Amino acid sequence: MTKGNAGFSAIAAALALAISVAAVPSRANAQSTQELLQRIEAMERQLEGMKQLDQDLQALKAQLKANEAATRQAEAAARQAQDQAEAVQKQAQAAEKQARATERQARQAERADAKWHLSGYASTGFRVSDKGDEEDTFEAGRLNPIFHFQYKDLVLFEGEFQFQVNSAGKTDTELEYATIDVLLHDDAALMAGKFLSPIGQFQTRLHPDWINKFPNAPAGFGHGGVQPLSDVGVMLHGGFAFNPLVNYPLVNYAIFVGNGPQLEFEDELEAIEFEGFGSDNNGNKSLGGRIGILPIPHLEIGGSFMTADIEGVAGSSGPVTEGEYTLWGVDAAFTRGPWDVRFEYLSSELDSFFSAIEADEATELVPETDFDAWYVQVAYQLRGVTDARFLRNLEPVVRYGEVDAEGFAHFVGHIVPEDRLSVGLDYWIAPSAVAKFAVSWRDFVDSGAEDATEFRGQLAYGF
Repeated sequence: MTKGNAGFSAIAAALALAISVAAVPSRANAQSTQELLQRIEAMERQLEGMKQLDQDLQALKAQLKANEAATRQAEAAARQAQDQAEAVQKQAQAAEKQARATERQARQAERADAKWHLSGYASTGFRVSDKGDEEDTFEAGRLNPIFHFQYKDLVLFEGEFQFQVNSAGKTDTELEYATIDVLLHDDAALMAGKFLSPIGQFQTRLHPDWINKFPNAPAGFGHGGVQPLSDVGVMLHGGFAFNPLVNYPLVNYAIFVGNGPQLEFEDELEAIEFEGFGSDNNGNKSLGGRIGILPIPHLEIGGSFMTADIEGVAGSSGPVTEGEYTLWGVDAAFTRGPWDVRFEYLSSELDSFFSAIEADEATELVPETDFDAWYVQVAYQLRGVTDARFLRNLEPVVRYGEVDAEGFAHFVGHIVPEDRLSVGLDYWIAPSAVAKFAVSWRDFVDSGAEDATEFRGQLAYGF
């Protein structure tokens, strides 16, 4: 019992005793001593009850304080658990944020490792000729998108499609080339697929319309000419410097093995097709390549070769024997400042081809044939002599070339012997956009074909 409670009990007992004593004289006659004692005992019992009640109250207070202490401990534990949960949640959020950052970095690294690029060119033009059997015409537009995909410095894909409207108004689609290059070394790459023929300069470097200085190809080059256009197989190509300190002389090289050309017999038409075939009809592969040397800056001299065994495709004439096709060529280019000077020469030989199986029944379908084609071209941009805005974008260009064929080409018209002089004027609208105008004088020597003068124009854009 506390001091306050004890004082309260003493005062209550004294007060009760005083009242009782005070009341004794006035009631002495009415009440007996026994009754007084009973009352005193009753009051003492009440006082004891009050003491017990006070003790119970104090016990309740102590229990309440204990409960309050336990509650405070529970609240503190709850707050600690909540703080720990919040800390864990923050750690989880930080970990998730770090994971997202790592994922972004991985994607960025992957994008940095894997690159792609879209380029290509488009063109349209017109042709006017004084040759009686040729109509003056606008030439349908052509679109050649080129795709490049590269992963690190390990592998590269490149492919070119050509979309062109034909004379019937329909769209022809061709796969110009599609290759996968494995980058073996800084000086070497292994290419597999359908690739442009590395023979000479024109096909691999000059044939895109916005690069070619004229609206058409030189005589005997391009489609239907002496030059192979493409092949299907593998090619090792690259370049290196004899003296890395000065980077000259430089050597570039390309050597390939492919399915090779085929000789097609369709009724009366016999033609060598140089575009890459998806399969080999005789199992004999073509072998060829080119080596270029730059002895000094701006000057390149190259040499090309190719050999293949050809089996004629059976037609109305029946089975056809095999024959050998060989080609060699030289080329040179000088490109410095406004000057662009080029020369290229190709010479090839084709064996005779016979029909029928028995030797005594053999019929010569194609005699031994020689093909030759060459051209020289000189272009000069007037920016070399003037700063006038219009004049400096002009580029006069002259090209002279010949193509000759001794053999079946004389009488089937596949390759018509021709001397061609072309004079042109190009205007460079932008570094890769050009408007070209040219006139050509075509002399079909010893072929019986009518000579012609042609006017051509073309608008080409490389992107």
